[in-house]
Amino acid sequence: MQVNVYRIVQECVNNIIRHSQATEATLVLKRNPGEIRLLVQDNGCGFVKAPAPTDGVLRDGRGGFGLIGIAERVRMLHGNYEIDSDHGTTIRIEIPGGEKGSGGEWGTREWGRAE
Repeated sequence: MQVNVYRIVQECVNNIIRHSQATEATLVLKRNPGEIRLLVQDNGCGFVKAPAPTDGVLRDGRGGFGLIGIAERVRMLHGNYEIDSDHGTTIRIEIPGGEKGSGGEWGTREWGRAE
């Protein structure tokens, strides 16, 4: 699990650096009892979601596999994710299995910008 979470974070940061043209980014990783939550936000240019593939090969909106790799890792960990790219990009990921009693309160179930 740790390696997959690390690779998810790595791909998110790489996408911000390579593609977003952002001047600001936020990454918050919380391990709560029973779950791991990741929030990645940037103020970049966002992206257009790719249409369904006609050749059967999944790619992200730029012709690569980065977002598909993130989605696949989250699926392998039985998690959920949400991507919003209307103004900048926000990625929210929840993965079950944070160690019980590990601390790190996220607060309410509402997603918000990290302070």
